[in-house]
Amino acid sequence: MSPTLAGIAFLAHGLYLAFVFQGESYWMFFQAFFLPAILVVTFVRSLFVRRSQRPRVSKY
Repeated sequence: MSPTLAGIAFLAHGLYLAFVFQGESYWMFFQAFFLPAILVVTFVRSLFVRRSQRPRVSKY
């Protein structure tokens, strides 16, 4: 599963719990807090790696 797909799944599940779920309570595991932070760090790191791998074009 790609990090983007996992992030979308967590977001959809959070929106479901916030606006659709009609129960009185639910359990949240610690992974629900750490995984989104890890996904953001991975995304930012991949942006910097991709930027550093681009060929630089000289004007002269």
